[in-house]
Amino acid sequence: MTEDVYTKLALHLDEMPIGAPMSDELIKILSILFSPEEAELATGLPFMNPSLEQLSRITGMPVGELEAMLDGMVSKGIVFRREKGAR
Repeated sequence: MTEDVYTKLALHLDEMPIGAPMSDELIKILSILFSPEEAELATGLPFMNPSLEQLSRITGMPVGELEAMLDGMVSKGIVFRREKGAR
């Protein structure tokens, strides 16, 4: 099951304009960077800049729990935070 979440994340990342072609190496990298819970969350993140409340609705996670998980992911450099209106 854990490997499946990293495969799911790799497929999600491959939908980006630059892509992320599937490979054993990519799965290994993702498993080092993301916990299984973070990978599961990341598979549902849109590539745009939604608000925390919008992300909560998309993911079904409570705002506080989502914010804590995203803060941890930001501190690891695996997702980026941008304030609304910032370029």
